[in-house]
Amino acid sequence: NHGIIIQALITGTLGANILNLTMVIGIPAFITSLEITKQNLLLDFPVALIILSILLIPSFIKKKVYRVQGIILLVSYITYLIFLYGIYLS
Repeated sequence: NHGIIIQALITGTLGANILNLTMVIGIPAFITSLEITKQNLLLDFPVALIILSILLIPSFIKKKVYRVQGIILLVSYITYLIFLYGIYLS
């Protein structure tokens, strides 16, 4: 069934991302303290929460992920990368 395959892909992707975040932050933090910068607090964390909300809120309400969500997420990510590149250049 097409829906089961899509559900498995989404579940696998979310699970892999959660594992990556916990390992990428957890292992270095176990070895030494990590500094949280002003950029993390004012840009990175809020953007991550907004993007997560775009994915999760409609998905929990309708039990579906829509194409428009994917487009918004992709455009948001590209915009975020461009913004970070602009910060890096300045």
